[in-house]
This record gives sequence, C-alpha cells and structure tokens, in this order.
Amino acid sequence: MIAVACVVDKTVLDLAGGTGDLTAKFSRMVGETGKVILADINDSMLKMGREKLRNIGVIGNVEYVQANAEALPFPDNTFDCITISFGLRNVTEKEKALRSMFRVLKPGGRLLVLEFSKPII
Repeated sequence: MIAVACVVDKTVLDLAGGTGDLTAKFSRMVGETGKVILADINDSMLKMGREKLRNIGVIGNVEYVQANAEALPFPDNTFDCITISFGLRNVTEKEKALRSMFRVLKPGGRLLVLEFSKPII
C-alpha cells in the first residue's frame, strides 16, 4: 500500500492512525519538505503514537490531530494522500467519512483504504 502512494515532498493524512506505525514509514517517505498528519479520534492513542514516534526519532515532519473521520477538521483540498488502515470498519457513518476524506483530498490525490473485508456502502 505504501509503495503506491508516491508521497515524496507531499502532505499525507494517516487517518485512524493509532500509534503511528504507518506514520513512521510515511515520515521517511515524504522527506524533510513533506508532512504527515497522524489523526485519530482517540486522544490516548494519539498520545501513545506521539511518544512512540518521538522515541524512534520521528519528530520533524509529523503533526498530531484528534479528529473524527466523519467531520475532518481540515480545509478542502489539503492532502496529496490519505490512508486509513483497519479503521474504516470502526466508523459509524462510512459514507459521511468517505465524503469528508474526498473533500480534504486534493484533485488527483490518492485515498488508500486497507481492510480485510469487502466494502459495503
């Protein structure tokens, strides 16, 4: 999933990113001029993610935002790439969340959804 993202020097949203496993990988991929936003609805997960990433030296290009996927607190056309890994299944209103994701995704951007099940919308 990460390999197809093409995110060098880009802005990435790791939505429902939990403790930041993908955020760490994207941080290396976007480089110093790119940016990764680790977003999760759960504040305690964000705190664990921040601590974990800082402990492994991921600090320069990562921001942390508590956010609900159904109402993302970002301007339209903000992100070059949005990922949500094993998080969409936990969203109550999936259609609303997907609309919110596409709203903040730049034209031509990539939305990468990783799940075990087939999508039902």
